[in-house]
Amino acid sequence: MDGATTTLLAGLCGSLLGGAASVLTVFVQTNAQRKRDLLKMATDLAVKDYELMDAAYMRNGEAYIRPPLVLHIHYHTGLMKLIHDGNFNDASYNKLVAENRRLQDQIRRHNRDEPKPKTI
Repeated sequence: MDGATTTLLAGLCGSLLGGAASVLTVFVQTNAQRKRDLLKMATDLAVKDYELMDAAYMRNGEAYIRPPLVLHIHYHTGLMKLIHDGNFNDASYNKLVAENRRLQDQIRRHNRDEPKPKTI
């Protein structure tokens, strides 16, 4: 193989590797941006749902134990992911609700078992 052919092959390989790296970088960045956008959208939706639920209970004068906002975010994030991925069905929705209930129970146990602050 002469020097010109070697140079040509090296240039071609470098171009292919550079192009592949660029495509991979764009794919990774797009995927990360999609996840950030999904989380932001789910968080905004969860906060609004939380506020509306709170207002409805107050308007009706009903007493209720306010669940932590993180439960709403967990639920809405999971729901949007199911819809986005095309996996929304009865089984996947029931699994999401069960996961949310387990999280709620875990938070309640933690709050119940947490030592109370001492008052002065």
